[in-house]
Amino acid sequence: DLESKSNLKYHLDFIIDDSQYVPAAAVTAFHKLRNMNKIDFFVGPYGSAEVLAAGPIADKAGVIMIAPGAQSDDITGLGKHIFRLAHNFAQEAPVFAQFIATNMSSGTLHVIGISIAQAYFKTFRSVLESKGKKIGIYEEFDPTTTDFRSYLMKIKARNPTDIFFVATPVQAGMLLKQANELGLHAQFYNI
Repeated sequence: DLESKSNLKYHLDFIIDDSQYVPAAAVTAFHKLRNMNKIDFFVGPYGSAEVLAAGPIADKAGVIMIAPGAQSDDITGLGKHIFRLAHNFAQEAPVFAQFIATNMSSGTLHVIGISIAQAYFKTFRSVLESKGKKIGIYEEFDPTTTDFRSYLMKIKARNPTDIFFVATPVQAGMLLKQANELGLHAQFYNI
């Protein structure tokens, strides 16, 4: 029992809420945890859109927010109480674009991306194209999407060799499972 040890300087309680990769849910979770549970530090949310929604509120309240996975470039200037643990899109996109361009089987890369991925592709596209490759189909989906079949069928009709997707971990599993069920066999890349 931690509380019975008199030599401990700090006592921490971990209170968890799930924002489900939804910005409005992240704001609600922050308010609930801050107002009801009186949190002092906020670890999360994970996604960039959630951090961009809840971060300004946390910063204004003087609550430290540590974003473990958010990569949007816009988080950098969000406030003095907001910290990101992952590198940002501008740092990752050029490196990954070069990697994909080097490993592609054809000259066209098809893309399926979560809505926040637009920021990622600002830099990614220019580096990929500088290597003589191009973006074919670009499909964007909502953070709550679970059925990717229509996007995958559209891409499958082009006989793709290379597909890049940006999705939450749960969505990535669903996307790959649905691609397999549809007989879509290509090289998949994911950040």
